Amino acid sequence: MTLRLSCFLILSFLLSIPAQAAVEKGPYLIYEGSNTSMTVIWQMSSTQNCNIEWGTSTSYGMGSANTSEYGSDHQHKYTITGLNPGTKYYYNVNCAGSGSFRTAPASSASNVKILAYGDTR
Repeated sequence: MTLRLSCFLILSFLLSIPAQAAVEKGPYLIYEGSNTSMTVIWQMSSTQNCNIEWGTSTSYGMGSANTSEYGSDHQHKYTITGLNPGTKYYYNVNCAGSGSFRTAPASSASNVKILAYGDTR
């Protein structure tokens, strides 16, 4: 009797825990032409409110924002603005992952290196 009750309680507890949304895509970066901003996009498997934070180190001290879904497929998008050109930034999306990027160089830059990467899906 005690074993059945214990199993029942454990099963009830496990079924009451909400399922965590899984990351479907991203986070990935979109450069929209401004050397003072960067857009971060990610997609979850189900409804999830997320928080993004960023900074010039992994302490992410420059800012943070809560995001909500747009569209019908659980996508999130946030544009980080007010950045300095040619600077490395770190970001963390609490529900999807973290990474870094370097903003485009200043418009006065005379020497630029480009690295291209493709996905052949």
